[in-house]
Amino acid sequence: MELFRCLTSSNQRTTVESYFRTNVKLVTYLVTMSGCEFFDSNEWYELAWKQVKGWSASKAASEIEDSKISNEYCVGANQSKEPLTVQTIINTHPSLSKRLIVDSWCEAHEVPDYCPRESKADGLCELHHPSDTQTREMFSGLEKQDPDHRVFTGVSIPHLNFASKIVSGPTNQPIHFCFAKFGRLNLSKSKIHPQLDFRFCQVEDTFITTGADLSGRLLLSHGHVHGYTNLDHTNFQGGVNFRNTKFTGKVSANYFSSIRGFECVNATFSSEISIRDCEFNNGATFQDSDFNGVATFEYCTFDGGARFKRVTFDKKAIFSGTTLNRGGTFEGADFNSELEFKYSTFAEGGRLSNITVANQCTFKGTRWMRGGTFANSHFGCKAEFNDVIFDQTVNFTDTEFKSAYFKRAGFKRISRFNNTNFHDVTFKGASFSDARFINTIAEEVIDCSDTTLQAGRFTDSSSCSVYYNFSEATLGDVKLGFESSPFTHCKFSQTRFNGFQFSINEHISALRDTWELHDTSGSPFSEDCYETVENTYLKAKNGALNLGENKPASEFFRQEMKFRRKSHFKGIFSSRGVNRLRAFSRWVMNWGYNISCGYGERPLWTVSLSGVTILFFAMFFKLVGVRMPTHRDYLLVSVQSFVAFIIGDLPTSDKALLRPIASAEALLGAFAIGLFIFALTRSISRN
Repeated sequence: MELFRCLTSSNQRTTVESYFRTNVKLVTYLVTMSGCEFFDSNEWYELAWKQVKGWSASKAASEIEDSKISNEYCVGANQSKEPLTVQTIINTHPSLSKRLIVDSWCEAHEVPDYCPRESKADGLCELHHPSDTQTREMFSGLEKQDPDHRVFTGVSIPHLNFASKIVSGPTNQPIHFCFAKFGRLNLSKSKIHPQLDFRFCQVEDTFITTGADLSGRLLLSHGHVHGYTNLDHTNFQGGVNFRNTKFTGKVSANYFSSIRGFECVNATFSSEISIRDCEFNNGATFQDSDFNGVATFEYCTFDGGARFKRVTFDKKAIFSGTTLNRGGTFEGADFNSELEFKYSTFAEGGRLSNITVANQCTFKGTRWMRGGTFANSHFGCKAEFNDVIFDQTVNFTDTEFKSAYFKRAGFKRISRFNNTNFHDVTFKGASFSDARFINTIAEEVIDCSDTTLQAGRFTDSSSCSVYYNFSEATLGDVKLGFESSPFTHCKFSQTRFNGFQFSINEHISALRDTWELHDTSGSPFSEDCYETVENTYLKAKNGALNLGENKPASEFFRQEMKFRRKSHFKGIFSSRGVNRLRAFSRWVMNWGYNISCGYGERPLWTVSLSGVTILFFAMFFKLVGVRMPTHRDYLLVSVQSFVAFIIGDLPTSDKALLRPIASAEALLGAFAIGLFIFALTRSISRN
């Protein structure tokens, strides 16, 4: 802890001498002058310096108690405004000793930099001197149960074979292989209780732990495995640390379990990696890692969560069948190829914001039990969310899709698509509890056919007109807030209105003039046949009646009957024989219902028709030759005949000619009065 103060002190020489007089480690070295001299060699310091040179000076100061970097060093080293590392200080002050910095770094990082074994003629022990007795000497040291004999820092062994070995005993002191070099490293079917420290190691060939039971933690951080890695069926009871490690060869890690965490931060996988049917009992961390080959995480269980923040996948990434019991974080991840996430489960929600997917991706059948977020993400491909379920709120705000499929998706809470940009998208068969499409942008029609929307709000962007297809959909408490008429932006065909409020200001103001829901002029929608439009207005009428909205129900009923009339008229020309006659008669009756009382919705139309009938018969009396004293008498007789109540004698001698005509008018009058009472009663009940 005093060493770092020495190397940053202005009076460097005297303070270093003082340090070495009092340092226990140096005393131990002086006492064992006949010991291995590997850690006093240039080979060791050059090997360690490759890792030490990037050590942050500020972090070093915080990790070593009572140590400070002098201001003169900081100012001189930081003129380039680069991160202040020990390498930066060395460049500025070459008088500082690399060896002193390495010693201090080893102390801070708990890297054993001593060897208690006896040296040979060249000053190196059996383990630090390449020979056939290395492995034998190593296991001999492990059997002694001496913590000092578990230090193998910097050794170089062509083949370290722990296969089927059992390493246990009364001491659980870690076995240190820091900075070691191996040709092959084999731990298969072994049972090792203490921690294995392979930090900063190099494995030139294969690294195998197949079937091993490792009770202690496996540390292989800042290492490099050049060949094939096989971790299949391994039981990592103490967890794993692969931080900053590079795997050049293929990695197979199937059917293993990690009880105390799996840390793989800033790692690099240059080839294919396969992790299938594994259990991460305390979660796993892969953030800032690079996967250059196909990455497979199928059917894995992450009980403590999965963290893949800022990860880069250059080839296909597969997470199908995966269960993330404490949620999963993929924020800022880049998927430069395909992404497959079929039938997986995010038990505590998933965070996939700011991700980029270049090629096709699928989340088919995946479930987010506590919701999720895809905000600010970019899908430059076909994105499939068919059959997914979001049990809680999901957020797609500011996300961009080239092509999106949400068929049969279930959104059980709020679903936000605010400022979302779609090229083409379909929600066919999906169900929404509360949909928010605020300022949504779409180059093509947003297909919401056969969807169920219990509630929601839809608005368009000022820069783009958006159109929605609600054919055969079910609309609940949905509000349409488009800048222009909201109903011209939507296609309603066979749409069910179950709680949709036509009477709110945003809707009634657009409907008041025409009461048309089917108008497709100026929109990309095609016109439906008359029968379909008729059925659409029938469902709109029923939906309005269920909410007690009588005025919209009245108008939609008239629209329904109008298109039924048009359907009959079309049938006159499209059918033959009896069917043509039947269509003609139905058209005539429908037309009569309309002009007589507006299909029971316009009682004043009946009054007007009655007045026209009275005038007609008054004129008819004169035309057929019925003589009366004055024109007023014609009108008076017509009125009395219409109501079937003639007062006094008829003012004419042509009674035989008048009576049958008056009787016919009386019959029409009776029907008109009955029709007026019906229409008036219906109108009052509507309002």
